[in-house]
Amino acid sequence: MIWGMIWGMISRTAYYLLAVVFLFPLSAASADLPEPCAAVALEKSIASASIWANAFGRDHSVGSEVKRLLHEAIEKVSKLKAPTEHPCLNQCASSDQALPQIIISSVPNMTLKTAEATTECESYDKKSQEDPFRVNTVTFTDPDDLNDWVSDFSRGYGDEGEKLYKYCPGNCSPRYRYLVTVSQPAVSEDTRHYHLETIATCGFPRDTDDNQYILKTSYQWKCSQSE
Repeated sequence: MIWGMIWGMISRTAYYLLAVVFLFPLSAASADLPEPCAAVALEKSIASASIWANAFGRDHSVGSEVKRLLHEAIEKVSKLKAPTEHPCLNQCASSDQALPQIIISSVPNMTLKTAEATTECESYDKKSQEDPFRVNTVTFTDPDDLNDWVSDFSRGYGDEGEKLYKYCPGNCSPRYRYLVTVSQPAVSEDTRHYHLETIATCGFPRDTDDNQYILKTSYQWKCSQSE
């Protein structure tokens, strides 16, 4: 019986460690982010990067899919409760201090690893894994404004978008990770705020014949700094 209890504890610990590793690669964990405590996958989608599809906001374009995934995640996030068992909880005063965060990732569905692409992008890939491109937290009161900012940024528009495409030069395709924290209003009449942190790395060129991105959403709990 004792061995059964020990094995159960080891199995649960291994499960949560694997969840963190697969949902949040070591390259992201080493990027000075809040320590992930528990991660829950929400949805995966494949969307078109077609210029025309995104310009007109067509269904299954990257822009429309990110918008849909974001709204669905926001709708659910206030109803979520942290898992009762995960490594983070023993670092916090109570489970009430574990705060959920929405994670949206966007990576090319298929990439080109030709000799030319390897020469051009391999060093940028390695460099950006060690030192990702970051955008300071931007706060919005409307999730649609957040989505518009993400759409512009990912296409190289605005100050940060221009900087990103200099950081990932040539055909080296960026990979994106957006962390959204929703602050609950103090009273019911107050406006919610959506705080966006953006992290990007450079990868191999997107296969424009495929021309699709894999989008994933998940929730991550992190420990409050106050105990």
